[in-house]
This record gives sequence, C-alpha cells and structure tokens, in this order.
Amino acid sequence: MNLIINDFSTKNNSKLNITIHPYQSFHSILNSLEFVNEDNFSNFYFSYNNKILDLQLSPDYYELKENSIIELHSRLEGGGFSSFFKLFKKQWYWVLLIFAIALSPFVYLPLGLIPVTASLLKIVFDQSFEKIGVYLATELGKFSLYNRLKLFITIIKYVIFILIVYVSFTFPLMLLCFVLKGNLLGDSPKSLCSPYNAATITGLILTIFYLLIYNSYRSTGQNLEWLKNIFKQNQYTQSTLAPATDALRKGYDQVKYFSMMKNPLTGLYFNFLDKTADLSTALINTLIEFGCDIPSEEKFKNKFTQQLNNFKSFENKNEIKIKVPTSKDTQCCDPKNYFAIGNLIYQYINSHEKSLKDNEMYSSAIMIAISFLERSLNVDSPKLDKAKELLIYLENRLQNFSKETNVTYVPSSHGVYNAYIKTFFFYSICNVFTLAKNTSSTIQEMGSMYEVIDMLKSGSATGNWLAFFYGICFVALLICGLFDIY
Repeated sequence: MNLIINDFSTKNNSKLNITIHPYQSFHSILNSLEFVNEDNFSNFYFSYNNKILDLQLSPDYYELKENSIIELHSRLEGGGFSSFFKLFKKQWYWVLLIFAIALSPFVYLPLGLIPVTASLLKIVFDQSFEKIGVYLATELGKFSLYNRLKLFITIIKYVIFILIVYVSFTFPLMLLCFVLKGNLLGDSPKSLCSPYNAATITGLILTIFYLLIYNSYRSTGQNLEWLKNIFKQNQYTQSTLAPATDALRKGYDQVKYFSMMKNPLTGLYFNFLDKTADLSTALINTLIEFGCDIPSEEKFKNKFTQQLNNFKSFENKNEIKIKVPTSKDTQCCDPKNYFAIGNLIYQYINSHEKSLKDNEMYSSAIMIAISFLERSLNVDSPKLDKAKELLIYLENRLQNFSKETNVTYVPSSHGVYNAYIKTFFFYSICNVFTLAKNTSSTIQEMGSMYEVIDMLKSGSATGNWLAFFYGICFVALLICGLFDIY
C-alpha cells in the first residue's frame, strides 16, 4: 500500500510517498527513511489525526487506508522562538490571555487574599458538616466520630490553604511554559511533559517559601505568647522571663511589618486595612446596637463616632469584639413592623426632600416607603386606614415629581419593572441588619476583625516577597522556554 508522510521534522515541510506492507511496523517504516539513522532515530515520531503512533504497531492496527496521510515530527522541534511565534501567529489572542494569567500573581499576591479565602472556605466546611456532626452526637451517640469529624475539618483548612497557594503559583506558570513551547492545554500530552514538570517544580518551591514566610509573620507572636504563659506558671520565671517575653512579643508586633510600611504602596494598603477594621467594626456594632430601630441621621452618626472613640482605649486591638445580635433583634422585618418602617421612611422624605432630590434619590425613597406600606395592608392592624392615606399621598408626590423632571409617569402599582423595584428595595432594607448579623458571625468564627486584618497583612507581606521571587522564576522560565532549555 502507498503511504503519504508529511515531513514536519524540518523547516522545508516536505511530502514523502512510500510503499509499505500493511503489517509493517512504524519502527521499520521510520528506519527505512534516508535521513534516519541510529544516532537520530529517537528524535522522530509519527502522528495521525493529532495522535502519536506507537512505533511497535502497524498501519493496519490504526486502520490506515491506501494513500493515508501521516505526519513525521522531530522531538526537538517543540519550543524555541520558532514554535512560540508560530503559535502566536495562529492564536495570538490565547497567547495574550495566558500571559495576562501568568502575570496575575503580581496583582493578587500583594493583596494577601489567599489566607482569608482559605479561612472562609473552612467556615463553609464547618457549617456544612455541623448539622451532620450534631446528628451523629445527639441522635446516634457517636461522640468519638463527631470529634474525628471536627479534627478532619480543622485539617482540611490547612490542606485547602496549601492547595490554594500551590495552584496560585503553579497554574499560571504551567500555562506560560506550555505557550513558550508552542503548545496549548489541548495538545498532545507527550509534548506537555517537560513544561509541566518545569512549572510544577517551580510552583512547589515557591509554595514552600510562601508557607515559611507566612508562618514567620503569623506564628512568631503566637509562639512568644505561648512561652509567656508557660513562664507565668512558675514563681521565678513569672517575674523575670514572662515580662521579657511579653515585651519581646509586643516589640515584634510593632516591627514585623516595618519593611512593608516603607514601601509607599504597601504602606498605603496597610493603613487602609487599619482604617477599614475600625470603620467596619464600628458600623456593624452600631447597626446591631440599634436593632430594629431606624435612628435619625444625627443619632446614628453620634453612636458611630462613639464606637470609634471607644476603640482608642484598647492597647490590644484583638480585644475589640463585634457585638452578638440577640434573637429578638433578628425580627426587624416582622410583618407587624411594616407600617412603622414605611411611616418612618415617609417622615424622612418629608424632612429631607431637597437633599433627596439633589442626590437623585427622591423617587427611590418614595418607592421604598410604598413597598413597606403596601405590604402592611396585608396585616391585620389598626393602621390600615393611615397606610392607605399615606400610599395615596406618596403616589401623588411621585406623579408630581415625574412632571417636574419631564419623565413619563407610571403608577407604582403598574408594570413588572415597578413590581421588581419595590421587591428589590424591600428586601434590600430588610437584609441590612441580616447582613450585619451574618458578617458578625463570620468574623467571630475567623477570630476578631483585627485578627482578619492581621491575616490580610501577613498574606500581603508574604505576597510581596513572593511576588519578587515569582518575578525571578517568571523571567527564568521565559528565557529557558524560548531557548528550549527545558
């Protein structure tokens, strides 16, 4: 039978026609080619329909017919400038996207989000398995199994953390190495082996460095605190080593981010985190403290400012705790409160009409009030007549405002859009306190707000160091890939 070979092993890309026996091995066919000898035999391979052919098998095994076309490749042709630019010419958009992904660690590493992400995932696992654990302990009496499950979830947290770090380094570098060798993820597995190995080894080394540096930022102070507690158990060390260890811990906490604060961008980011911790804690505590009440703007500001001023008296920021909502507070949007909330918003519209109009919030405020008052009509209450009266009044104001702004008036009770807007506003207002409650619970599971911020700072400081090391590896792999070193 006649077999056509497209020779891609050289730059000439020639075509060969040879006569073979259907049961002749590809090893024999390759050996019969003039330019193939014992020294370079291992440098070549055949492929058919993007599948590498086994040299020990025959054309009959792969069901090749008369004048079937196979391809001859050189194992040395992958990589180098020619393969990279050949791929770039054909699929430049994929190459640019992969380079953007490969450069993305320079953005997300300094933000320090990896440890916080791992902690949040751990909380998700905790909450997912909590009901299973309670059932095992209370219904089946499997307390030891419940304890093992809790230990498993604790271990999972660290496993997830390590995996996130490893993937954050390895995946971008792997894509980069593939592209530099002129390959994409869907190409032949054999052609991806060497770039894959280069990326995984580099990612593993960077992961080890990340874990060591991050652990030094997070654990040194905790280890010193642990030593101090041990020294306090003995009368002699309590008066000597315990104060010295405590002073060392406080000193370390003050200077561990010193080098990062000298960097203008990192220093600005760390200051932003500190301010965010104070403001977020004060805001959540203020929302929880008011509970279902809707305070005046001045009263809210005063309570918020008081919360911020209270924080100044704490030497250790980790002692500042977020308030825990009571079960009574979580019923803010109970149907019996609909009229009271709608009426308060109505009063706010009356007293802040000008500012609402200046800020383009007037019609939105009216729709919010209407959404609560309409729902109050479905509740058996002595305020029904008052609610209807307010709804008519607000509808007239909405109509007058439409005339003032030359906007087509659509009654609030008409149209799918208005129904959607009212529903959106209603649940947005009702969920403000729920959001504060859920945020409080999540942060308490992660420690304190300042513990979360320190986690971000440690991750950011570690990320800055690793971004530098990643840059070195990026350049090294780029050069090695283009010059076909790996």
